[in-house]
Amino acid sequence: MLSRPLLVLTGILFATGALHAADWPQFLGPTANGVSTETGLIDKIPTNGPPRLWKREIGTGYSAPSVRGGRLVLFHRTGREEVVEAMDAATGKTLWRHADPTGFEDPYGYNNGPRCTPLLTADRCYTFGAEGRLACRNLSDGALVWQRETARDFEVPQAFFGVGSTPILEGNKLI
Repeated sequence: MLSRPLLVLTGILFATGALHAADWPQFLGPTANGVSTETGLIDKIPTNGPPRLWKREIGTGYSAPSVRGGRLVLFHRTGREEVVEAMDAATGKTLWRHADPTGFEDPYGYNNGPRCTPLLTADRCYTFGAEGRLACRNLSDGALVWQRETARDFEVPQAFFGVGSTPILEGNKLI
């Protein structure tokens, strides 16, 4: 059941008034500690839930979406492809999409999708696939800047869970 496409990516308006939220450009947010500094949030979720802005079907994976400058980037798997997709955060409209073939299969049958949350900078999007494909793309149009096949390049044996590390920046170094 976990490997079936899910209807889980839903834009929701949690703040009162207009949609103006801070960026969440990496795993655990802008300061990598899971803490939001947003104000003006609702005190209680309405009985019928918050108003839905948009909804779309997505593939499998453990990736959280990242948001920067009105773009929401999601890394997920559909069929035999790992997909990195940028959407307009307010409307859900696809701005760009790129898919790479993948043969990764979780040996315990949990989920074959990527485990990495995209890392977004002012002009770049970094992803790290379950088979060790580390990619850097232009955030504006998804064009490939560079890519490394880390499992092959560094002779890393396949782990039971696949690659599950999310890239982070430390100064000008990608870790």
